Amino acid sequence: MLPAYLLMCLIYGTTFLAIKVGLSAGFPPFLFAGVRFLLAGLVVLAVLRARRVALPWGRESLGPVALIGLGNTFIPFACLYSAQRHIPSGVAAMLASTGPALVTLFLIALERRRPEPLQWLGLTVGLAGVWLLMLPTLRPGSYSSATLVAAGSVLLSQIAVAWATVYSKRVLSRGVEPLAMSGTQMVFGGAGLLLLSLLVERGPLALTDPSRALGALVYLMVMGSMVASGIYFWLVKKTGPVFPSTWLYVSPMIALLLGALVLGEPLQAASLGGAVLVLAGVLLTNLRMLLSRRAAVPAAR
Repeated sequence: MLPAYLLMCLIYGTTFLAIKVGLSAGFPPFLFAGVRFLLAGLVVLAVLRARRVALPWGRESLGPVALIGLGNTFIPFACLYSAQRHIPSGVAAMLASTGPALVTLFLIALERRRPEPLQWLGLTVGLAGVWLLMLPTLRPGSYSSATLVAAGSVLLSQIAVAWATVYSKRVLSRGVEPLAMSGTQMVFGGAGLLLLSLLVERGPLALTDPSRALGALVYLMVMGSMVASGIYFWLVKKTGPVFPSTWLYVSPMIALLLGALVLGEPLQAASLGGAVLVLAGVLLTNLRMLLSRRAAVPAAR
């Protein structure tokens, strides 16, 4: 289980870089995301169909899986792809790392209990980290309204991701196969993104670097959507929604470093300090739950 988790973290950490590469090569964001998820989902479902794996196409399963596609794919990636035209890939990754804290808050709300002092501390530290992370781009003359909207959209989109993660555990407990869940929700989310592209992205496709653009698309489709997403839903089924979502503790740091090394994105001391605070805050928010899972995860192998 641990090797699969580490592989998922590594892949997800590189996807922010691949998104930036594809966008800089001329892909419109919603078309880029829609093609990625729709094609990846169709390939996954075709393979499962050939292996005679049951697909969640029944009356009781299809609607819930479509909702998961809305929260897990359509909303967050519409925000993430469009946001990376205005903010660095590493910053986008760090803003997305607030997801696990929101997963914990959803679980607290469902269980109707008050957050513990450690969780309040974690949320406070995490918010301070987000502010510090964004500080270099908030200096006079260094930002625009598009920058603020982009950063805010990534943060708000994690509410949808948190809800979908918690809800997917309930749907998977009904006997839905993780890869079937992954493929079907990608089809719904990808179709929604393509529809959005048709509505708002006018004009012919003009790729400035077709080889880089298509290379990024293939990498995201195969590694990001098919391999990593399949591992993610498998871990959700095996361990619950919290442990898999902790990829956001590890992957954003990979994305931050790759953005600086490969794309030359600025890596200032304030941003690095903010990244550490965000990760510390998310870890504090989920610490008790992660410790309670520590004994359960090896047993689930």
